[in-house]
Amino acid sequence: MAPPAAVHRHRREPGGVPVGGAILTETMTVVVGTFQVIQGLAAITLDRFSGTARPSVIDVAITACAWIHLGVGTFIVITGCLMLTGRRRAGRTGLVLVVLDAGAQFLFMPAHPIWALLMIGMDLGLLRAFSRRGAAAFPMLDS
Repeated sequence: MAPPAAVHRHRREPGGVPVGGAILTETMTVVVGTFQVIQGLAAITLDRFSGTARPSVIDVAITACAWIHLGVGTFIVITGCLMLTGRRRAGRTGLVLVVLDAGAQFLFMPAHPIWALLMIGMDLGLLRAFSRRGAAAFPMLDS
């Protein structure tokens, strides 16, 4: 059953170009992924980037955490680009990857707590956008 025309008007123009909140969410997904890739590369290549990690409950080597950020960030960027092209399954994948990204930020918190909290806030904003829009604005979240 096709949704009403008004729902499609908020998602895409007749030419298939995304508009409004959907394009913002999809673009922010690419931005968050890009930040993750930069964070991972910086932690891998720069010794002084994360050399002051404080002891914490979650004890993970910063290099291992950097590789996690690099991998998750790469997949988030790819998924965000697929969302911008209108791929249906990319919305679900993006939702899962943003949750994984927020979890990965907790591993990085002992080294850079303010940056990790900012990134968790961006992840929560994306989760809110995904959940508020739902099937009406993101048809790729439909089954």
